[in-house]
Amino acid sequence: MASYTSISTSSQLEDLIHDNEYTLIDFWATWCPPCKAIAPFFEKIAAENASDKKLAFVKVDVDATKDVAQQYKISAMPTFLLLRNGVPCKAVRGADPNAIKKLVVYARKRGNGETTTDDEEEEFSQVEFGGGGSGTPYPALLFAAFLIWIYDAEPNPLPLYPGQLPPDTDPPVEIPEALPRITPPIQQERWTKTPIYNSLTTNVPAIAMSFSDSPFAYGPFAPHYIPRQYVENYFSIHKTDAFLQLNTTVEDITKLPPSTSEGSERWKLTLRKHDALRRVDIWWEEDFDAVILANGHYAVPYIPHVVGLEEYITKYPDRISHSKEYRSPSIYAGKKVLVIGNSASGHDLSVDLVGVASAPVYQSRRSKARWDGDGPLSGIEWKPVIKEYLPSGRIVFDDDTYLDDVDAVLYCTGYKPSFPFWNVKANGRPLWDYEASKLIKTYWHTFFQDFKTLAIVGMPRTLTFRSFEYQAIALARLFSGRNALPLPPLKEQEKWETERARQTRSEGKKFHDIPWEEGHTIEWLEGFFRIAGLGTIRGEGLVPPVLTKELIWAVEHLRKYPEDPGEHEARGRHEDRAHEREGPNCGWVVVERQKLPLGGLLP
Repeated sequence: MASYTSISTSSQLEDLIHDNEYTLIDFWATWCPPCKAIAPFFEKIAAENASDKKLAFVKVDVDATKDVAQQYKISAMPTFLLLRNGVPCKAVRGADPNAIKKLVVYARKRGNGETTTDDEEEEFSQVEFGGGGSGTPYPALLFAAFLIWIYDAEPNPLPLYPGQLPPDTDPPVEIPEALPRITPPIQQERWTKTPIYNSLTTNVPAIAMSFSDSPFAYGPFAPHYIPRQYVENYFSIHKTDAFLQLNTTVEDITKLPPSTSEGSERWKLTLRKHDALRRVDIWWEEDFDAVILANGHYAVPYIPHVVGLEEYITKYPDRISHSKEYRSPSIYAGKKVLVIGNSASGHDLSVDLVGVASAPVYQSRRSKARWDGDGPLSGIEWKPVIKEYLPSGRIVFDDDTYLDDVDAVLYCTGYKPSFPFWNVKANGRPLWDYEASKLIKTYWHTFFQDFKTLAIVGMPRTLTFRSFEYQAIALARLFSGRNALPLPPLKEQEKWETERARQTRSEGKKFHDIPWEEGHTIEWLEGFFRIAGLGTIRGEGLVPPVLTKELIWAVEHLRKYPEDPGEHEARGRHEDRAHEREGPNCGWVVVERQKLPLGGLLP
């Protein structure tokens, strides 16, 4: 016999309330993964307290019993509401076993006439929204990585907005009133398709990219499906699948006032889950003690403004595309192709097209990449930046040379960070300064000076995923109050940001780039190491991993792209390069370099 009651009518609930001083209700939904994850715990604790005649356990399906959910103004699932004589007195939002257990202890003590302490009375204001990032940082971080490495075989054509930034190209969606609600699917572009192409491989050696407790299947530069499989398996190995909320988008993050006079801010999240089977969107809200932003930064493509480009797109709509749509060179067979950009994707696509597209493949470059030699690879012709697109279809470059009859222009010009879920009005300011290309009021590329329970992971492009691990461990320690060292005072954080902005601006570097060659990467990671400290003597809590000699050697000697001019020219003499994509080494090389030992920062 069940030790809880699943009700289907409000009258059923009224009878239970009449017979029991305290009633603990689990408001849940069939489409809610956290509800399913916490259900066994709720049923277990109900069974353990079945003999208590003053406390009843109830489950309410919010979709099947909407009148009850509306009566108690339930807006997030799961919500655990404690009633005393039918009047709400305590609540827990989120799948937090410890908070639910404390609700039960509280109800039993009060039901038996025992006195509760001031701490117990105050405690629920601190723990009731305890489903935040501090308890499970890895799932939050890996969710972002997982999205990046999913391969979309048929990407839909993307809208093009030359010169426009994410606040205009990726604005917030309109949120329905009176949540939770089920609505038709939104039609607004959310940039969910990923930029994975067939030949894509990692460009960080596997030993440095994988998490410290589990290696990649093989490397050093694995094809795109290996990271995807790795992340999927990582969740299963660590039994954290229940924490995943897939096919779900955070559409709004709003700061809430502290629950106590000495507490930190909390956060209300508005979420939208797309149900493909029913072809509907499911909306609801949840409150959290802390939030870690791990949304990735390769979603919203950026195309720079060029004179005549918008008119060119209108007149020749099928010619211009962003590399996010690229999958294979096969659709460009025999076509005259111009690739814009020579960073990683620009290099990959140009090489991929050689031998398939009409020769040569043209590549427009603003400056020399570190892997460029004195001349282009065989089958590629370099061009300067584009000055103007003409109505005739002619493309004019800065040196006044031009190309006619171009069939396809592929923009490999990167992405811009986007935070459409961040409620600028409610939270008092934006997160990102697009003019300076940096986070606002940031410290150590991870923390925020004015939001103590908000953090961001993955902003510097350094040793993905390993750097995530350092950030995750430090944040888990900090948000749980077990950090070895506190963050520096506010004035020191402000000084760090000001000085870094000044230095990177004077050197022409990006604020969030952390180069390995100068020892800055190790210094950055060591900062998390010091904040986190060691775990407990009983082995609780992860310890930031060491940077082994093998890892350091791999980072400093293995290169996906050759950087020595002699190696570059040798590769350029090969007309048929299929073997470089399919051979045992996939084109990667070993380079000999003299480096300062660990940047001179550690013994």
